Amino acid sequence: MKKSTVTIVIALLIILTVCLYFISGTYARYADSRSGNATVSVAKWSVSITDGTDPLNSDFTLPFTVEENENVVANKIAPETTAKANIELDLTGTEVAVDFEATISEENLATVFGDSADDVEVTTSITGAATSGTTTTIPLKDGQAFTAENGKINIEITLTWTNNDAHNTSDTQVGVTGGTLELPVELTLKQHIGA
Repeated sequence: MKKSTVTIVIALLIILTVCLYFISGTYARYADSRSGNATVSVAKWSVSITDGTDPLNSDFTLPFTVEENENVVANKIAPETTAKANIELDLTGTEVAVDFEATISEENLATVFGDSADDVEVTTSITGAATSGTTTTIPLKDGQAFTAENGKINIEITLTWTNNDAHNTSDTQVGVTGGTLELPVELTLKQHIGA
């Protein structure tokens, strides 16, 4: 080998040695790792619905009580009468605010009342709760889970049939059919999600 070639090889080896020294310094560091589990508590959902006595499960029957009207036989509904039903929610142990909705679809009202369906209004009321449209929000009490003392919520569902002379024919047809009216009611409970 020529002297110049040997010098170049030695120079390259010196450069390579210096480079390896600096590169290895970047990889030499203390290291440690751990693995484990993260924990988070899930808010409890514990809700039951009753008519005050019996649970309201699928295919329940919720009887309405018609308010007294001197022009209509007791416990019968007709134009210009109001009927009410009560539901009790038991939220004991529930750790989230709750939205409640009781709905009778426009289609179901039209099936039973015909054109008079426009004169029938269904509303819900819960003391101490805010209502927006058909949804009533039951807030947590002081940011705490509902207890046996504050978790029993009474809900009143009101059906009002207002007289409208433009619908006398339809009103009369409902009266001629008579009997017991069955209105499919849907009760919905879900966690309240803020805006």
